[in-house]
Amino acid sequence: MEELLSKFSIQQYDSWIYEYESVNLPWWDTEYPTNIEIEVHQSDDSFIQLTVVFCPETEGMVERTPVMMTAFANDELIHETLLATTVGDELLPDQNFGFSEEHQAYTIKTFEEALMALKAILDLITNPDPVFISSLNEEDEEDIEFEPGDTLDHFIAMMLMNDSPFTKEEIEDHIGIGVATDGEEYLTQLKADVNTDIDLDPDFEIDKQSLELVKEVVRGYEE
Repeated sequence: MEELLSKFSIQQYDSWIYEYESVNLPWWDTEYPTNIEIEVHQSDDSFIQLTVVFCPETEGMVERTPVMMTAFANDELIHETLLATTVGDELLPDQNFGFSEEHQAYTIKTFEEALMALKAILDLITNPDPVFISSLNEEDEEDIEFEPGDTLDHFIAMMLMNDSPFTKEEIEDHIGIGVATDGEEYLTQLKADVNTDIDLDPDFEIDKQSLELVKEVVRGYEE
């Protein structure tokens, strides 16, 4: 895995985001080119968490959609990898992946299959040199600019991508995924967002009752 990542200038794993030139993926977004971002975090247990994010190249608030989430160490998966069904169907149509009803995403149980899926996504990148690299370490947080609502938008997008029902249990599960992927700062920002009078991305199809339930569960969530 590290050898593959190094080909795309990913050599630091302690909380970094690598962003690459946008590419046209009409099977994903017919309106805008797509930016591909790779988020990597190294846990205290030395395993690496990796998330691939697709987001449209357009101005203003954008929907950042996680399309692959995995964690590995020493060429072994720490837990099942999740892969967005749209991505799996387009890039790996012949693979017989498992399916998670809970996350409404494909599940990958072997390191070799996870590596194959990641390679298929990275092959979409036309220029392996990142156009932007950002550290998420606390000591570098002055380089991080959180816009109000960004984390809540990300959270709603993640649930919509997984076609998950807006129930208390599903919301709690997705908060756990966000924290596991992005750390405690994710929950801190999410709680800040639900306590702020902000507007969600107008493209999100979520009713007021579901949104209020999300806010209620986030406010009461404890790790």
